[in-house]
Amino acid sequence: MPVRTGGERRYVPLPACLQGELLDYARRQGLTAGPVFCTRNGKGMSRTQVTEEIQTLCHDARVEEEKGTPRCLRKLYLATQAEVERGVRLLAEQSYERMLDTEQLAAGWAEGTGHSIHKDVYI
Repeated sequence: MPVRTGGERRYVPLPACLQGELLDYARRQGLTAGPVFCTRNGKGMSRTQVTEEIQTLCHDARVEEEKGTPRCLRKLYLATQAEVERGVRLLAEQSYERMLDTEQLAAGWAEGTGHSIHKDVYI
C-alpha cells in the first residue's frame, strides 16, 4: 500500500488478513476510491484526527497516550519487523547447522573433527 508522507512516498506492507478486513469495510461502506476512513461529512480524516482516534484507543487499552502517534506506531512496527527477521535468520542458521551435522553423520564423518569415524579410512 503506497503512502505519501511529506515529499516522500513509501510502501507499507499490510498483512493479508488486515487487507481483507479493510476491503470488506470499504465494500460495506460503498467506497470504490478515495480515503477509507472519513468524517461524518464524508471528507478524509486529517492526521490530527487520526492521532486523536489512536490515542483514544490507547486510553481504552491502558497504553500511554504519548505512544499512540503514527510515528511511534511506525517505529514499533519497524522494531518488531527487525526482531522477527532476526529470529527467522537465526532459525535458518540453526536448521542449516543441523542439516550439515546430519549429512556428516550420514557420510560417516565425526561431528566437527574432519576425520572419518571408521578406523581404516582417513582423509
